[in-house]
Amino acid sequence: YYYKEIIKNLDNYLNDNGTVIFEIGCKQAQIIKDFVFTIYSNKTVEIIKDYNSLDRIIVIKNKG
Repeated sequence: YYYKEIIKNLDNYLNDNGTVIFEIGCKQAQIIKDFVFTIYSNKTVEIIKDYNSLDRIIVIKNKG
């Protein structure tokens, strides 16, 4: 819920070169990524794995 609320309002918070970084649960990355792309076409999403090769960080940026 909280990720979705923040993501829905990204354009209100991010400047042109803005980035938002979330620590996520290991099974949330694809859900969050898909949600970002249902709302925005001007964002990039990067998923970073932890030391156990589990999805752990999601980075959302404005396309430059």
